[in-house]
Amino acid sequence: MPRKRITAEDKVLSVLEKADRPLRVTEISKLSGVNYNTVRGVLYRLMKEGLITRYLGGYLLKRRR
Repeated sequence: MPRKRITAEDKVLSVLEKADRPLRVTEISKLSGVNYNTVRGVLYRLMKEGLITRYLGGYLLKRRR
């Protein structure tokens, strides 16, 4: 069975899920191994989808209740 490809979005979401504080784009890029500009694009899409929020200069995953 073929493996599911791990996307840049998957990597960014994984980093944000583990974060206990808002993370800056540079931090997300370093922790995920994803290019800075790619991270910016992913964050923009995730914000449009309502999955993350920008807070105090960083980004946080919105918690599900």
